[in-house]
Amino acid sequence: MDIPSYITLENVKTHNLRSISLKVQHGTITVVTGLSGSGKSSLAIDTLYAEGQRRYIESLSPYTRQFLERMERPPVESIRGILPAICIEAKNVVTNARSTVGTQTEINDYLRLLFARVGTMYCEACGKEVKVDTVEMVCQDLVDHYNGSYAAVIFSIPVEKTTEDHIALYVQELNKQGYTRVFVNNTVIGIFSRDALNAGVCADGRIDVVLDRIKINAANTGRLIDSLASAYARGHDHLAVALFDDQKFVNAKCVRNYSAVFSCAECKKTFNKPEPNLFSFNSPIGACPECEGFGRVIVIDRDLIVPDVNKSIREGAIEPWEKPSAEWERSQLMAFCKKENIPINVPFRRLKKSDITKIFEGTGKGDYFSVNDFFDYLEKKKYKMHVRVFLSRYRNYVTCTRCNGARVRGEALNVKLAGRTIYDVQCMTIHDARVFFNELKFNPMQTAMTGPAMAELTSRLQYLDEVGLGYLTLDRMSRTLSGGEMQRINLATALGTQLVDTLYVLDEPSIGLHERDNEKLIKILQYLKKLGNTIVLIEHDSQIIGVADHVVDLGPGAGAQGGKIMYAGASDGLRAVKDSFTAKYLRGEETITLRDGKTPEEKNAEQVITITGAREHNLKDITVTIPLGRFVVVTGLSGAGKSTLVYDVLYKNFLKQKGRPVSDIGAVSEIKGFDMIDEVVFVDQSTLGR
Repeated sequence: MDIPSYITLENVKTHNLRSISLKVQHGTITVVTGLSGSGKSSLAIDTLYAEGQRRYIESLSPYTRQFLERMERPPVESIRGILPAICIEAKNVVTNARSTVGTQTEINDYLRLLFARVGTMYCEACGKEVKVDTVEMVCQDLVDHYNGSYAAVIFSIPVEKTTEDHIALYVQELNKQGYTRVFVNNTVIGIFSRDALNAGVCADGRIDVVLDRIKINAANTGRLIDSLASAYARGHDHLAVALFDDQKFVNAKCVRNYSAVFSCAECKKTFNKPEPNLFSFNSPIGACPECEGFGRVIVIDRDLIVPDVNKSIREGAIEPWEKPSAEWERSQLMAFCKKENIPINVPFRRLKKSDITKIFEGTGKGDYFSVNDFFDYLEKKKYKMHVRVFLSRYRNYVTCTRCNGARVRGEALNVKLAGRTIYDVQCMTIHDARVFFNELKFNPMQTAMTGPAMAELTSRLQYLDEVGLGYLTLDRMSRTLSGGEMQRINLATALGTQLVDTLYVLDEPSIGLHERDNEKLIKILQYLKKLGNTIVLIEHDSQIIGVADHVVDLGPGAGAQGGKIMYAGASDGLRAVKDSFTAKYLRGEETITLRDGKTPEEKNAEQVITITGAREHNLKDITVTIPLGRFVVVTGLSGAGKSTLVYDVLYKNFLKQKGRPVSDIGAVSEIKGFDMIDEVVFVDQSTLGR
């Protein structure tokens, strides 16, 4: 049986499509274009993707299908040659606060493997490297660094009582076993000497017994290995080697501590070997116990309690106590202010810090029900729905003080790779992380351990950088990304999976992209095609239409006037279509009317919103003035900070100023002009009605 080389559709009637028939060649880039509402999404997403996904799900076992969403067959007479389909839309539907760029792209999974396998752990108490020192490794270390020196191989035994009589009993027992010397005050002395009996016990309650005295050189390695093995056996997997310049064994120049278990050789603290889950903030093993892996904790926000600092206490600066149900709290606040001589007729911002502290925390005398007391009381009533709703209006997120935003336990941050913790790497931009791992050098054994993980990690970083997302940090929350950024992340993830013979349906991938970044997008599409995949795009951009192998133009109008194929063929033939609006714009017959350059009358020129010191995400402490009553456009390269400025800084700070519940507020020094507007309506790419 011949394998079809086309996707053949006959009599497609999805939504407003008028019984159209079409062929899409496998292994090509096909652009579906036309007026808005002409049926592009109906053809590409609701027909091609829906049928490809439905048939793939139908190929699975009945047991597996019960866990997957059932998809209806699109209204079409027949579809032949359809491939398993993946749809990548230009929208961000992620709302989970745990999802980051690193988790979304699976880069964090490979980071966890790297740190668990080749990361170096350091003791949090003394900062020394924590490792397992085998007898062979200790011997090699001594020969390499102290060749020619004299060494005393030492093991320690704990002592419960430090009296002279008790020490004498230990000394007699050690002598019976053949040990005649101890290590005291950096000197090797006889076990029965007065100094040994008086000072033979160290401050932490142990006796350092000398097992052997030996000169370190290549000829004595056999004897040295035997002595080290015996010292480990007697010292419960710990030993020390005191180094001397001569055979007198007086005034040791240094003492080296070693451990045969995963513990600190200096302070003897034992650690568990790092596992991949230790570095995951989505696992209870690795998540910070304070913030549970979110990196932030929720607290009562004073800025939400006092949204307008220009109001006085009498005018209602303490917003939660302006409710009719809080009449008692308000009256006792007034009485307290009178007693403490706190002015109630001046703006709240002009009050002394000590007075503000008294209002929120009280004086400790029990004569005032403070603002903090009020919210502590409500915390005990959270089982009531209306109390939870009330509290949500005054809560906000702050960085967790235990992990400082790293999200993982302190044990995970003790492990470093090339001097960096996993949080340090996640704070890097994708471009910087790509450079860091490309320059990272491993020894042959580490290379063998990390080869597959490093290959996947570097390839995914490369794809993300090449699609123009090199400015994003790996710890950036996915829900803060724009629709275009999320689509490019999904594209890069698709590249990383190296799928073949797959139908990719993309919904306007150039949306939100600057002209400069279109070339990067085109390279990715061509690479997907080179792998043997079929790409169908809904697109309006003339540059992308020009590089397509096949173009389908729907029209002639929108809605009931659309749904017909105006043109289907090579991209260079589209211009010749007479009745196509797309062709008319490509030919220059239809154009967008621009302003004539004349300056309109300055209406309300003094009414502006001034944003000072915006520094959220990649904004560099900028100051922006937005005139009111005008059509204002914020533009720039993809990832320049447009969405951050408009949504995170302007919109969210407006909600905060109005006392409405909002989280992840953009960092800014000051915004002036909110008093001149009544409402801000934010319109994004979210689906209506969902």
